[in-house]
Formats: sequence, structure tokens, C-alpha cells
Amino acid sequence: MIITQKYNTVKDIDKEFIPSLEELLSNSIPTFQYITNHEENAPDDINFAYYLFFGNQTNAPIGFAQLEMKNEKLIKPKFLKRIFKKKEEEQQYEKSVRWTIPGSLKEGLVFKPQYIKHATKTAALIVKDLIEREDILSQEVLCSEAYNEIRTRHQLENSKLTQRSTPDTLIKNQSDYQGFLSSLKDDIQLEIKKGWREVQKDLNFKLGEYDSFKTSFEYKKNGAAQYKHLKNNPLLKSYLQEGTQVEFLTLETSEELKALIIFVYGNNGNAFYDIILQDTEVPKAIPHQMAIIKFYEAQDANRLHFAGEIAQASELISLGYTIREQFLLSIQKRKL
Repeated sequence: MIITQKYNTVKDIDKEFIPSLEELLSNSIPTFQYITNHEENAPDDINFAYYLFFGNQTNAPIGFAQLEMKNEKLIKPKFLKRIFKKKEEEQQYEKSVRWTIPGSLKEGLVFKPQYIKHATKTAALIVKDLIEREDILSQEVLCSEAYNEIRTRHQLENSKLTQRSTPDTLIKNQSDYQGFLSSLKDDIQLEIKKGWREVQKDLNFKLGEYDSFKTSFEYKKNGAAQYKHLKNNPLLKSYLQEGTQVEFLTLETSEELKALIIFVYGNNGNAFYDIILQDTEVPKAIPHQMAIIKFYEAQDANRLHFAGEIAQASELISLGYTIREQFLLSIQKRKL
């Protein structure tokens, strides 16, 4: 039997569950603080719902789901209700719902493998309850192909199913970066080596490594202006919190940063990285290679995840990333 517990804000989730949730989500996010930061930095028209799933053998959660609920259309109160209401009530909206957890996979729910069969049935009931709510216009559920029960139960006339393959994890299976590079196909090696030559000889960029975001900009002519511009970047706010073990890799000149690679140490040997480009001349392969070099230098990391938006999945897959099969189920009740 699977039991669920719902929360309307991440702040209400019991602290005693956080270690188990970090274990559960270790392949998706660096720390649970990442979830908290995402809620705090969300636009005002988005609210959240969180579901914790529990089995009958442990008090620790065996599953987690995150829903983003976006206000779409104001619900006008009925005429008599407007006349007789005694106090100002909170405005109500019709909403669109996205099942998605911020991080490398963006999937909306995660279960321990041994509970998938039963837990997905419970999750499918939550999807059904939302379909039946009058204030819900649409749902998008992104999850692993392993959670097929949700898909088969809700493929309706007004639903659309999209299947996709996405890069998942780079597993450390070589002794060092040179061994990693040599293991790639010849054309991929040539492209990477060409990128390195372009960075170091043609563009004359230098590599930097810093323990703090602010020091990345020191001793650069335009550093102060860049720092002022980037410090409020919503992406960075997820990583600049106390307790996050993060390093900053740079492509730079004496004038300014050309690229910033955020390298974050997670749990259970997982590491994550994200990229902020400041110059379109930066060869697209090189920021990823810088993160991979750092990954091979990190003794406690054996699985690497790209946490950014993936424009060309094939590029990461060509570097040896494992492939994750996902489906996106879109359920439309009526037009927004």
C-alpha cells in the first residue's frame, strides 16, 4: 500500500525527510536546497504542490513529485456571491499544471525502483483527480518510460504523447581525462581538439578556477560590471546558497569572463554542472570539456550530470552520456 502526503510549499516538508529525499533525488539535483531555491525564485503567478510517497515498511519517503501550477485565467465569482460576500476573498484562477522537478532530468516524479509498480498507480490517481478539477485547464507530466502506468491510464482523446531520448549521466569509466578523450570516436576527438586550439591560440582565452563566484571577476577590467549583472541571475541563485559545495570554472581574458561553468558536488558520487556563456565565439564543445576535466579530477565524483537546457542532445550522447527514455503526456481539458 502506498500512502501520499501533500504539501503546498516546500517549507512545510518535515526536515526529518530531507536526508531521504536527497538520497532519492541524488541523480537529479545536488541538494534539496535546490528545490527550495527554485520555489523562492519562481514568478508570482506560479504555485507549487509537492507529494511525498510512503510504503508500509519504512517511515522514509519512497517517492517524490513536484507540480508547478501556473495561473492562467481569473475565475469570476458568481453574481450572488459577489453581492453577499462579507470580506474580500483571495482571487481564484484556472491553472495549467506541469509535473517537473528542476535539475538535470526535469522529470516530475521519482520513485525507488522496487516501488515503481505500485507507486505509479497512486501517481496516476493524482493525475486523474487533477483532470476532474474544474479549475485545472491542462496537465503536462514528464517522467521516465519506467512509469508507464501513468501513460496507459491517461491516453485520452484530448491527450498527446511525446516520447524522447535525453542524455542522463556520464559515468567515470576511464582513469583520467586523456583516457576519456581517447575513448571517443575520431571525429569527436578532432572537433574537441580543434576547439581547444581555437580557445588557446586564436582567441587567447585563459582557463580559471575559483572557489567563490565573486572572486571569479577580480582583477578584470570589466569584472565589476559583469559581476553586478550576473549576481542576480536566477540560475546562479540556485547554486550560491550556504551549504552548496560549488566551484567556478572560467574561460577569461584580462578584460572579462567569456564563459562561466558552475560545477556542483552532489550526493552519492554525483556531480552537476551548468554553463553561462558571455561570448558567442566560445566553441560550444569546450565548456562541457572543462566540466568533464574537473569531473575526472574530483576523486569523490563518479557520475556527471548536465543541469542546463539541452539544445542538442546528440552532442552529449556522443561524449558517452547514457540515454534516458522519457515520455511527456499532455492532457488538455480546453484551450487556455
